[in-house]
Amino acid sequence: MKLLLAKVEALLVAALQQAVPRPTRVLSQIASAGSDRAPQPPRVRRAAWCELIDRTPVFTADRARFSVGTREYYPFLSLRRTALDAWSAGSSIASREAWVGAALDRGAPDAHPLGVRFADFDYHLPEEQIARQPVEPRDSARLCVLDRSASTLVHASVRDLPRFLVAGDLLVANDTRVRPARLVGQRASGGKVELLLVDKGPTPAAWRALAKPAAKLHQGEVLELEGGALRAKVLGRLGRETLVELACDGDLEQSLERHGRMPLPPYILKSRGAERDPAADRASYQTIFAKERGAIAAPTAGLHFTPRLLEELSAAGVERASLTLHVGIGTFAPVECERLDDHRMHAEDYVLGEDCVAAMGRAKSRGGRVVALGTTSARVLESCARPDGTLAAGAGATSIFLRPGSRFAACDALFTNFHLPRSTLLVLVAAFAGRERVLAAYEECARAGYRFYSYGDAMLVL
Repeated sequence: MKLLLAKVEALLVAALQQAVPRPTRVLSQIASAGSDRAPQPPRVRRAAWCELIDRTPVFTADRARFSVGTREYYPFLSLRRTALDAWSAGSSIASREAWVGAALDRGAPDAHPLGVRFADFDYHLPEEQIARQPVEPRDSARLCVLDRSASTLVHASVRDLPRFLVAGDLLVANDTRVRPARLVGQRASGGKVELLLVDKGPTPAAWRALAKPAAKLHQGEVLELEGGALRAKVLGRLGRETLVELACDGDLEQSLERHGRMPLPPYILKSRGAERDPAADRASYQTIFAKERGAIAAPTAGLHFTPRLLEELSAAGVERASLTLHVGIGTFAPVECERLDDHRMHAEDYVLGEDCVAAMGRAKSRGGRVVALGTTSARVLESCARPDGTLAAGAGATSIFLRPGSRFAACDALFTNFHLPRSTLLVLVAAFAGRERVLAAYEECARAGYRFYSYGDAMLVL
């Protein structure tokens, strides 16, 4: 068996290194090595194959990567595993990983190139490792340090972060502040109602909201919220959202801060069974950097930082800068398509100031690394990055979807949480560090007992 696999691997390596223009001949040899009865592979468009190989294949010890436009294909996830699959099945194209050309020609539902489907960013996690509460102190959370150049993992603690950053590095945090935008109350009929305010509406008092039960609410109905502290009049529906007009005694934002509840992830709310003290959530679901009100979810990577840790980073010569991205409804919206190509990100408002751009310029000039604190910071930086790596300050809305094949022009390192399977956030991390490398790290951390998701442990990708 070892001799067979070595022979198959040698043939694959030869095909990739020499960029063979007629892959059918090589794949026929591979098929023959695995089984005397293996069928001949189907014909592929020569032009499609040449388009792949003409983009310069990058070959490493156990896989090859082709970048075509903004897509990234992994035709051989693992040479040995693919060869074994082919041998056991008696076929030259036993799985979609074995041959990108077949997927390009056939377009079969099960023949998508690896890394193009959300299903390719899946992993198993035991239920008990989903964090429902943050650890205290916050910087006592565990930290997995993934070094891309050395392909190594180091297990540490968040409070050890100064060990892995050096003088001259720049840490860029998101200073958005979570609005307590979840409101619970009653309808006139006595039934329970819940609103999640997602954005301002067309008038100063109007808000777009996700409502439960949205289908039962009717136009003109008045909802009593948070014991009568706020009232909402239903104005109508906007797709999945409900348009409401809020009223209260006094300033609306102050009333929300005083009576609103934090918009925690649904899996945390479901796991509790009973409501927790809203004041406790307002303290635990806000980062130390929080300043600019407007998010409906916390940039959770920042939840790990404490005054002590920031002092130690400053003492180590690590500079800090901030930007703003107001995390929006996309955080709660599930991915509803199979392919990455079909997904559309929700636009989120951001502000990148001149001070942050200047800090990045200083860091780059002295050879320091730009460390994005969280995926939200990374998305703003890459949205504003020019091809040469410089940034354009400004404000706007971004719907950037960073995925395998995307070019990272601004970020040199990433501090982030462990994200949900098949999520756009996990896809972003995989785009930055490599899909296989990230999923292997997730599996290793799951085995090591790490806590996952918003209140869980952290990862530093260097």
